[in-house]
Amino acid sequence: MKKTKSELRKELLSEIGNLRKEFRKSVTNYQANLESEMIWCINGLSLPEDEEIPAAAQDEAQLNLMIKAIKNLKIKSHKGRLKDIRRIDDITKLLSTKLGEY
Repeated sequence: MKKTKSELRKELLSEIGNLRKEFRKSVTNYQANLESEMIWCINGLSLPEDEEIPAAAQDEAQLNLMIKAIKNLKIKSHKGRLKDIRRIDDITKLLSTKLGEY
């Protein structure tokens, strides 16, 4: 049996609602994962000097490069742009890679 236009619109509304729920779940999980990675970086930098801290956290040049990389980010969070999120993701991955080297 062929669906009417009204039935098709209702079905589309339902599917868009489901897509919205999945989007929200995905964004929430993505945010949690990225923030977890940032916290891991913060914890690695916060270790006392007598503990084994990452090599990059002991190298003045590396520290300056990481600081400069963060400061040079061009982020306009009020616009909610995907490219800003990508930039934050990229720098977080770079930092966690550098700070993961002992």
